[in-house]
Amino acid sequence: MGRWARWLPGAALGVFIARVLGEAVGLPGVGAAVALSAALGSLGAWLLARWPLGRTWPALLLLAYVIQPEVLPSVRAETFFVTLVALVLNELGRRAAAGRGGDATRIRPTSWLVSALLFVAFLALYIITLAPDVLAADSGELQVVAAQLGVAHPPGFPLYVLLAHLFTRLPIGSPAYMANLLSAVFGALTVVVVYRSGLLLTGRRLPALLGAVALGTATTFWSQATTANVRSLTALFAALAIYALLEFRIATKRRDTKGKLGRAHPNEPLETQPKIRIVDSESANPDRWLTLFALVMGFGLTHHVSLAFLALVGLVFIVAVDPALLRSSRRWWRPIAAALLGLLPLLYLPLRAGAEVRGASPELATLPGFLEHALATGFRGDLFYYLAPAELGPRLLVMGNVMTFQFAPLLLAAMLMGLLLMVWRDRPLALLLGGTFTVYVFVAATYRAPQTVEYMMPAYVPAALALAYAVGRLP
Repeated sequence: MGRWARWLPGAALGVFIARVLGEAVGLPGVGAAVALSAALGSLGAWLLARWPLGRTWPALLLLAYVIQPEVLPSVRAETFFVTLVALVLNELGRRAAAGRGGDATRIRPTSWLVSALLFVAFLALYIITLAPDVLAADSGELQVVAAQLGVAHPPGFPLYVLLAHLFTRLPIGSPAYMANLLSAVFGALTVVVVYRSGLLLTGRRLPALLGAVALGTATTFWSQATTANVRSLTALFAALAIYALLEFRIATKRRDTKGKLGRAHPNEPLETQPKIRIVDSESANPDRWLTLFALVMGFGLTHHVSLAFLALVGLVFIVAVDPALLRSSRRWWRPIAAALLGLLPLLYLPLRAGAEVRGASPELATLPGFLEHALATGFRGDLFYYLAPAELGPRLLVMGNVMTFQFAPLLLAAMLMGLLLMVWRDRPLALLLGGTFTVYVFVAATYRAPQTVEYMMPAYVPAALALAYAVGRLP
């Protein structure tokens, strides 16, 4: 990249300060605003050009507010906060790489310091905007059910109810506030998992951080992280499942590459490198990650049956990565046992059937009543409701509007570019991320519901990773 690029972060900082000052004191006209921006932009460019772009690039994030056509104090504060977090994390990452001899291309995904700071930063952001008390509709129901150890509407969300109840017992705030706070914790954890997945995809901190920040600040994701709801935990399970599958693929390729290198002919071309960049991993045993995926999906299905669509995409991806698994039945029993273990929270429903709490019913202790509630069969008529071509087309256009509601146009363009690059360079990865995104967009588009933005939460995770993948391909 040319030397002129070192001037850009400082210019962005200067123009951002100029706009903030202009909004605070008021300027007589456009000419004064342009003059102030030019003066402070030039000063900022001159000051920050003394440092390498690798240290100052987070200042470019300030442009997200500079290009806003309206005066939005909340967006201004959010942009500054995200930029500050990016500066801190980038500096910590550079120092950690220097401590390993300057090798910044091989990043340990178990670098807990960066992950912990990212978690704390987003948790603080969500707490600042957290709903303080009792809410209406489903959120209010979940707050009451969590406090009483009751039963929520189908599919019951037993795992969420148990976790939320434990949270309401903490001596920090009211039960309603604590139920809201649990969503903030789930949201911040999801951001961290997406960051780690971005590291696995690219081997670089900047793309991983951009993907994580894009998801954490997406409109619906952020709003869900501030109220009692089941969607934040659904997104967390989606992120954990994708992370486990990425680790499974890395470990599988390492195993296969090691075997090929051991038998390679001297004149055989070396084409054993994975199509995704491999970074240091905790374990090279693929079956461990397969078992983790099964456990996550077991708990996920206990939480919300809609995660079955991700499980199906994941199974196809697993077979595409390791076809030999179909012929190795003895490798199945541990993942199957892990999945069954994850289903154990479903026992909560019949155990609470006779309790005098909200939502409890004697029918939950019967097999038909249990299955009807846990599988939410009462909503089966709403699933895939809009399949007629005359209805499906407009519904898919609505999904496009939903995405523009979540992410800025530039980010959406980068996400699309990332998916296209996967199709061109890495078909299995395109299957996992593109398939997950497509499935949940289709499910949300064909589902009969008053709103669709929340049902697409699992789709926002692969979209953010597609952004990281696209940026990771830049020089």
